[in-house]
Amino acid sequence: MSVPSDSDTEAGGPVPTTDIHCHLLPGVDDGPASLAESIRVAEAASKAGVTRVVATPHCGDEGSPSASKEQVLEGVALLNRELQERGIDLTVLPGSEAWVSANLIERYRRGQVTSLNDLSRYLLLEWSDYEIPRSMSSRMFELRAHSLTPIIAHPERNIAVQDDPNVFYRFARKGAVGQVNACSLVHGDAEVQRAACILVETGMAELLASDCHSADHGYDCFLAAQEKLTSLVGADRMQSMVSRAPTRVVQGRRLPRRPKRYCLSPLRWILEKVPEYWAPHGYTDGNAR
Repeated sequence: MSVPSDSDTEAGGPVPTTDIHCHLLPGVDDGPASLAESIRVAEAASKAGVTRVVATPHCGDEGSPSASKEQVLEGVALLNRELQERGIDLTVLPGSEAWVSANLIERYRRGQVTSLNDLSRYLLLEWSDYEIPRSMSSRMFELRAHSLTPIIAHPERNIAVQDDPNVFYRFARKGAVGQVNACSLVHGDAEVQRAACILVETGMAELLASDCHSADHGYDCFLAAQEKLTSLVGADRMQSMVSRAPTRVVQGRRLPRRPKRYCLSPLRWILEKVPEYWAPHGYTDGNAR
């Protein structure tokens, strides 16, 4: 689907806010069960200032619930017609959230995984919250061989990344793009919020998205997350994460990337990660949770 260029949007006003990760299509995954619910999600997105959203249903491994490219394209076309008829100012683009597995590229070739805006440039990928796939380096090599750039959804939820954000740097320096969830910045538990903030501040996370699954959860965090981003990294960087960078993604254009390694001194690590030990002994630190 065609998306205006940066020069077009700048000439006519601000770059539209684009959400690259939303479970919007009805009846295909754990998102809305009906078209009526999808419309409610779309209304919530529009109210939050989003003008474009990529529908990214889960795309699991063999035997898991999965939306084919055909289902995605048909669902997007249907939803865009419904939104236009209702006068809701939101454009839906095709995509998927693919589970990282050994046969990821084969699933992509078979049309079981849809790239973002179906432009064969960016794939939104998901891995477990409890471990990072041992084969991730091999998957990165395969993706690069097919000119595909992986966007890793919500890495801040992964406990390995929470324990040491530098774990994600290994993939960021090889071309992976981090996408943090809006609610992780403002409603997540302390470990999730801390990891999300570090990924943003170091540049390892370059995109903010809703990961919305219902009208009641996802976009309720979106504006508050933008305020949090502004306080962390400034208004220009916030605009990049919610507008300029996701616009480039759905246009299939390269992102300017400068991820930095996160360094934590041993003493700071102790104070941040083990407050339950130090607090009873009278030791406190302004950065400790």
